[in-house]
Amino acid sequence: MKIIYITIFVLLAALVSLAYLYFSKLNNDSNDNEISLYAATAKSGLIFSFQSDKRVLDLLNSQDLLQSLIPEETLQSLESLQREILAIPQIGRQTSNQNIYLSFLPGENKNLDFLLSTQINEKQNPAVMLNIFRARGIKIEELADFSKITLKDSSSYYFGQKNNLLLLSRSFKAVAEGLNAPEQKDNQDFIAYIKSNIKLSKNSLAVVYVNFNYLGGLQQLLSPEKFKRKDAFANYSYSFSKDRILFNGNTTVNDENDYLNLFSSSKAGKISIDEILPENTANYTIYVMDNYAEWSKGLAGWFAANKKIEQVGQTINRIKSRYNLDLNSTFPKYFKNQLITFQLKSTETFGAINLSNGDKLSQLLLDVSSEYNQEIKMLKEPNLLYTYFGEPFEKFNKPYYVIIDNYMVFSTYPSSLQVFLNSYKNNRQLIKNKTYTDAANQLIAESNIVYYINHDNSEKIATSNLYLPYFKLYNAEDKLGRFNNLIYQLSSDQKKFQTNLLISKTPEPVIDSLQISNEGLQDSIDSLQD
Repeated sequence: MKIIYITIFVLLAALVSLAYLYFSKLNNDSNDNEISLYAATAKSGLIFSFQSDKRVLDLLNSQDLLQSLIPEETLQSLESLQREILAIPQIGRQTSNQNIYLSFLPGENKNLDFLLSTQINEKQNPAVMLNIFRARGIKIEELADFSKITLKDSSSYYFGQKNNLLLLSRSFKAVAEGLNAPEQKDNQDFIAYIKSNIKLSKNSLAVVYVNFNYLGGLQQLLSPEKFKRKDAFANYSYSFSKDRILFNGNTTVNDENDYLNLFSSSKAGKISIDEILPENTANYTIYVMDNYAEWSKGLAGWFAANKKIEQVGQTINRIKSRYNLDLNSTFPKYFKNQLITFQLKSTETFGAINLSNGDKLSQLLLDVSSEYNQEIKMLKEPNLLYTYFGEPFEKFNKPYYVIIDNYMVFSTYPSSLQVFLNSYKNNRQLIKNKTYTDAANQLIAESNIVYYINHDNSEKIATSNLYLPYFKLYNAEDKLGRFNNLIYQLSSDQKKFQTNLLISKTPEPVIDSLQISNEGLQDSIDSLQD
């Protein structure tokens, strides 16, 4: 879950650029736009496209929530470029009807950097563009293959032009690699994915394209955590709102053997397992399937692809030999349709599944369990949960567990389960938090996979997983501290996933004017009596 948490945080870190950059019209059918697209995707897995419509600019500028999601230094750089370069009328005319992309990539000293890529309508000598800059009072230092420009506010950028390709960045390396990218023609699959989705998002205010293969570099500037590469592409269209940030689109997991693809053909379902979650839940991942028997066929293929099929077979045969117990009459028979992993504010980690008959399963597991106390037991044999559910439960080797109200909840430590039971029995659950339920109700009712992060309850986790500058961004009340819930929802759609990304802010306190008046009146009476 930590890597998912960080990956989503990377995506959020750049969203505010929507409010400060407005470019030439996206999704047109004129001109070959592959040159700038090759440059944009050369080293970045996070690409933004925009429309330059004045109406769009007005809407984005009124969306002040976006201004909370980016480091101040990067924000100032984007504002400076908009004010002193992109607002030049000649630039607008020469790039009209062209796509413009903003790629985010890791910079030096753990800073977030970017590359702006576009094309001019006709090939011209680079000196023409440099003369436009000079006429605006911009200082030019011509280098071997491109130039360094210094703006009136003393900020410096590298500017490169090759035929009709234009590039701008604070990074020397980004411009150099971007200029050579059209000849190398890398990332063909990702470029084809972007081009296939451009027309689908034609009426969107802004679009984000993500290549998860390339997010490792961005993650490393945020956190010391090891990044697990995922071969997947996604696009998100921005939906305007004054009280939330919402993106929707689709996600394609390219690796057929990725665990997520086990759910890409399974019918989406309504989530109910979150009703067991304690009120201090920091994050969770929920998986939903419509038919375990069919789903398990894919799981067998996943085990085979990961060279674990022999291990799984040995587990089943060992249990049958030692206890004369057919494991297929346990979890496959009494599992319902949902599994979850979750983490509390205290960083304790759990897993759970919902059941059709918890009492019956409890009886069948008696021989392979040892008793810790009247409620909590431990699975004596390793890998039982992994054998029937795969990746999410891999780390729960011989867990302690409790079965209550047709849920099986497990953890590595019995003390953690006692914490869970205390919360559950005293009705201290997350679903009683109105902020959480309001956020969940804004998304579609049925899904296959849901990632959730509670900002307030994740502070301790963020402290240990984010470098200090980004933890400060996460915690600041005028930045990410304004938000309380993040939900990333995947719903199966013909071998890919419909995707919703929601970030909702903490509600402003409601001020009761009548109560204030009464309190003021009482204060006056008290003072007269004194």
